[in-house]
Amino acid sequence: MKQEGYIILINDTDYDWIMTRNLRYRMKQFCFPECIGKYSEAVAYIEWEDTIDYCEERLAAAICYELSGTESSFMLMAYETGLDKDIKVYFKNLSARGLNDKETISLGWVNGGTMRLILSEPEEGELHRLEIESNYHDFLHNKEEPFKSQAVKGNPIKDVMIGKTEGKIRKSSVVWMGNFNSIGSIDNLSLTNDCYWEECEILLKRYTGSIIKCTLTLIIGGEMKEMSIIDDIYLNTGEEKHLLIPIKNQVSLVLVGTVSNLDGVDTRIDITLTGICRNSNQVV
Repeated sequence: MKQEGYIILINDTDYDWIMTRNLRYRMKQFCFPECIGKYSEAVAYIEWEDTIDYCEERLAAAICYELSGTESSFMLMAYETGLDKDIKVYFKNLSARGLNDKETISLGWVNGGTMRLILSEPEEGELHRLEIESNYHDFLHNKEEPFKSQAVKGNPIKDVMIGKTEGKIRKSSVVWMGNFNSIGSIDNLSLTNDCYWEECEILLKRYTGSIIKCTLTLIIGGEMKEMSIIDDIYLNTGEEKHLLIPIKNQVSLVLVGTVSNLDGVDTRIDITLTGICRNSNQVV
């Protein structure tokens, strides 16, 4: 059964909302605008993939917006448990009526419906106001096609699998190699059903061009965890950076994110995701 719907994002604040993360893990369409100007609104379109009846809740997609000029942000996350769907919101360095900083709440989901998410200026004693309204039948029936993301994608080579065993240590890697001149979306780098990964290593290697910024999200075992949000990483020409993240025996890892070139010239970056299993007998 097809599951789809709309979210109307209403920005009733003094800040532009700038997209900082957009990951699509198990979702046919997850179309959100890259920027929503202050005192404006935009329409997002969601279409879920057909799924079997999983018994556990799993993350399907997520989008993060930062209030420009601040360190405040909020994230919308799409979850599924078989045929049951849910949209959740999470605030960071931000609070609103009914939602505290670093708290996640469920917004619900109705197939074929429309949800209005309104973030507005505060009343007395509030930082911001968050309001959720649902009108599942009479909006957008005569609207044009939903907004399509206009991020400039690179020309990536992905899913190059490298596997090796060093004594009792097993490692498997996937690589993304992207060329872009503005903003590039990192195609999903996935490690699944090979080993119970205890750690993962992320290697970022910069080639030509000037400084770039990488914004990464690591989905661990199908979920967003505390270490999933990786703060912005800056690289100069020829620079490499290594990140080692403990993940405690997981069978699936997915790395997604964006890279942006701050001066708009052609550049290249390689990103490698490696799963590390300290005991090679722990193969799935």
